[in-house]
Amino acid sequence: MKCCSWFDNSRKHAEALSTDIGYDCDELRGQIKQTNTTPNISKRSNSKSKDQNPNPIDDYLHKLRHLVENAFEKCKRFRAVATRHDKLLVCYQGTVALAFVCQWVRLL
Repeated sequence: MKCCSWFDNSRKHAEALSTDIGYDCDELRGQIKQTNTTPNISKRSNSKSKDQNPNPIDDYLHKLRHLVENAFEKCKRFRAVATRHDKLLVCYQGTVALAFVCQWVRLL
């Protein structure tokens, strides 16, 4: 039985999958490994995993995931992005691009 229906083999191959602690489960790790992808998932402190050794994670990948996650969080502060006021996909993509440009300009 698959624990996540959205995780299937029809997607393009990725070298690693970096997630947060909320996705720490042996079933998901097994599915990720079946696709020859390295799971980069931190173990919970109270994890009852079959392998008691802590799973080493790539700190660089973890920092990149955190950076991308924060960028999307800041983008969602724009009301039009968060509530998706635009009817057409192309208009929504333009709104998201504009939100990221505004975010980039603030960094200058």
